[in-house]
Amino acid sequence: TGGIFTIAAAGNSGREGAGTVGNPATLPWVTAVASSFDGNLRPDGTRSDFLLEILEPEAIPGAPFYAIVGSGSNVSATVENLDVAFSGELKAADPLLACDPVINDLTRKIAFVIRGGCNFVDKIANVVEAGAQAMVLYNDGLAPDRLGPVGMLVTGAEVLAVSVSFEDGSNILAALDNNETVVSAPSFDFSSADVVDDFSSRGPGAYADIIKPDITAPGSDVLAAIAFDDIDPDVGGQDFDFKTGTSMSSP
Repeated sequence: TGGIFTIAAAGNSGREGAGTVGNPATLPWVTAVASSFDGNLRPDGTRSDFLLEILEPEAIPGAPFYAIVGSGSNVSATVENLDVAFSGELKAADPLLACDPVINDLTRKIAFVIRGGCNFVDKIANVVEAGAQAMVLYNDGLAPDRLGPVGMLVTGAEVLAVSVSFEDGSNILAALDNNETVVSAPSFDFSSADVVDDFSSRGPGAYADIIKPDITAPGSDVLAAIAFDDIDPDVGGQDFDFKTGTSMSSP
């Protein structure tokens, strides 16, 4: 490398198992950077994540569900406010995308929606119009980087919103589609600090005597510049959004 220190993202294929660090990060002379989560608290003291406990029914696979709190809501994401907002019954919005006016009554319910089709703030506005007290969004699973919970920038939203993974959301939706009453409550008794993200590519590297990745850095829920909405309609023309991946941890 001509004496130049070189780093590279380890990759986002960790869910596929061991030996998934990609090139050029796997090379001996390149420093491979994994992605980790840096904690539960944002600089202003509000929560960035929690576990969504399911009180009813008892048999939803994967519960409790890891949830990332959207940033920028007019309601501060304190423990007290999150507890009030996400204690109650979940109900799927109709339509589930919530990009058009929601036609079912969500009064005093936690709206359950899927990612895609419009920006997060529009989804929140539509479920609030239908009476929702909060919103749970699950990722749509349409690409490898749309499987886990997504960091949402929800500037000016009237209620709190969180996101869960595609797998967890699919399990919740299956219960709702089975006409089961799904009742949730947030749990804050855990720490996600300094935990390597499950999507972060794993070693060993391509060379038997070289351990990869070499280091880790925060790569989840990182505020970053984004493309205009004609490229990514989810973000609605915002200049910044919360992004996740080893491309966030490696710069």
